[in-house]
Amino acid sequence: MIKMHYKLDILKTIKKVEAPEHLFSEIQAKLDQKEAPVLSIRFLLRVAAVSLLFIAIDLTILNTTNQEIDSIEINSLIYNNSHQLYNEN
Repeated sequence: MIKMHYKLDILKTIKKVEAPEHLFSEIQAKLDQKEAPVLSIRFLLRVAAVSLLFIAIDLTILNTTNQEIDSIEINSLIYNNSHQLYNEN
């Protein structure tokens, strides 16, 4: 118990210093900047999810369209090989 009082008595030897007047306002301004994020993480996650959804839909549409075009090209090649373009009877 005596050692604890001795350790606390050492704190009484610390000299008090006056802080500059602008120090508190600077600290307060820095804390306010940290508390107000520009964009929340939840909002950014929603934007990312919607973007990925649009990309997935776009890729699906492109893939379907490309398969239809390939099918049309294959059919046109089949007709070319059967000489139907020449109207041979």
